[in-house]
Amino acid sequence: MKKRTVILLWLLGCLTACSGAPPTPDWVVRGHDRLEDFKVLYLQGESRLARVYFHKAVEEIRKSGNPAILGRAYLIRMAVETAVLEFPQGDEFPRINAAFPDPSNQAYHDFLAGPTGQVNLSHLPETYRAVAKILQEGRVPVLADELARIENPLSRLIATAVCLRQGHGSEAVLVLAADTASREGWKKALLAYLDRLETLYRVNGREGMASSVRERIRLMEP
Repeated sequence: MKKRTVILLWLLGCLTACSGAPPTPDWVVRGHDRLEDFKVLYLQGESRLARVYFHKAVEEIRKSGNPAILGRAYLIRMAVETAVLEFPQGDEFPRINAAFPDPSNQAYHDFLAGPTGQVNLSHLPETYRAVAKILQEGRVPVLADELARIENPLSRLIATAVCLRQGHGSEAVLVLAADTASREGWKKALLAYLDRLETLYRVNGREGMASSVRERIRLMEP
């Protein structure tokens, strides 16, 4: 089975890949590809085109008539918007999940929306459990180290954004996020975290560092 299909099945959490299984349906492959296009374009700052690809992904997923998978697609959009420090669109998921409850989807939504004290850790994707547990226990000083352990760059930014939303934006956390976005070439995400980092330096009276970050932002302008 193609790697992209396995990734999609893992992300959606509703189907199982196994040896000897029938060929992967076309809607799964196309849905995955359009979601990947959406994520990359949005993180790079091509928001309008990204929305086009997201709607194409939803059109493919709707063919399955599976509400849990459709709900997860909207959660993916919510997560990507969260990763660039935007307030995510969240109208569609609550409506779907109210009619067709899914514990895993609900836990992921609760993690993204906060506060993390309401998150059911047993249903939350394993990638985020350690960070969510740290937030629940108030062990803020170890957040940066735990975030650095998240291997997937987008997942790391999503978890970082959740921490920031709850007021835990230390220099180490912001530098890690900026470095992650920079390495992936995600301009929109990088600008969001550099802006927060500049503000942090200015609030703390570190004008030299703030000016350096501002100059880095200028270098990214056309």
